[in-house]
Amino acid sequence: MKEGVKMKRGTTWVFGLILICLFVAGIGARSAFRRITQHSRSGYTLTSEAKQYNQDGTSRRLFFETRYVSTNGNWHDVKDYDGGMVINTFGIVGQGVFARRNADNNLSFLSSYDQPGPVLTAEGFQQHGFLRTETLLGHQIFVTNPINTPQVELYNDPLLDGAVIKMVHKKDTNTVVIEPLAVVMGEPSASALLMPTGLQVSYDTFNNLHKTND
Repeated sequence: MKEGVKMKRGTTWVFGLILICLFVAGIGARSAFRRITQHSRSGYTLTSEAKQYNQDGTSRRLFFETRYVSTNGNWHDVKDYDGGMVINTFGIVGQGVFARRNADNNLSFLSSYDQPGPVLTAEGFQQHGFLRTETLLGHQIFVTNPINTPQVELYNDPLLDGAVIKMVHKKDTNTVVIEPLAVVMGEPSASALLMPTGLQVSYDTFNNLHKTND
């Protein structure tokens, strides 16, 4: 799916980073933190906005985002870019992570998703790349650095099972900030989590992302 690969590059490094951060069920976090609790997962709806701040004092909005997360581990993320592009990403336990650009007639397979990751606790965040605590949306947030990525700060919310609700990425010429606007606790509606059916699944993007250097 050449168009899908072009889309990924055209939206710069932001799309790739955000996909990783928005796998809120813990796809990426599983290897970083091992503190697991036994309580039920949280269902919620989180809205956010991404902006780029340039050195010359100018800024621009990149996208508006809505993230729906179910207590069963399924999730749906909607990114509405300023240029008009809309990307829907779905995480379905036992099926995988899929993305759909605008009204394309296919879904792009991005990764497997066999089970939700561990529920991350405050104790775990204090031991792995911990920087400080802050308060966002009335929640105590643990700010961390990903391993070997000092230019990125992740804002983790234990009340949302350790999900990253804010990200700051500092570059030489600009800083990109994904800022949470509001969170509504509770199970999202079934329709908000529903992935389209009857669409062809393309593995082109997955294969391109995992090409070897042979």
